[in-house]
Amino acid sequence: MCSIQVSRCRVGNQGDATPQHFKHWMIANTGGYEEITYQPRGRSWFVLSRYRADQIYYEKVMFSCGGRIVNILAIAYPAAERGLFDPLVERMEDTFKPSGKCAQPPTG
Repeated sequence: MCSIQVSRCRVGNQGDATPQHFKHWMIANTGGYEEITYQPRGRSWFVLSRYRADQIYYEKVMFSCGGRIVNILAIAYPAAERGLFDPLVERMEDTFKPSGKCAQPPTG
């Protein structure tokens, strides 16, 4: 059975991190980034994709509201099913947009 896990969240940028600082923090503090295979970036966003065991993990992080809000799309799927899931992930990534609401999300 093949499956895909998708999550999306938005958090306040409490420390006023830049996308580059946030990326370095993720790599240093959340684990599993030993084998990054894809990492494009722009002025207000970045992507990290990597293999972890038999899974592919894809994360797109976009800053919005002048950098005050961090929007994250995280997807995990079996590496063996890459041919099936890559087009779906591409479509999700293309349509992922940060919320236009700039009120700070709840903390905690």
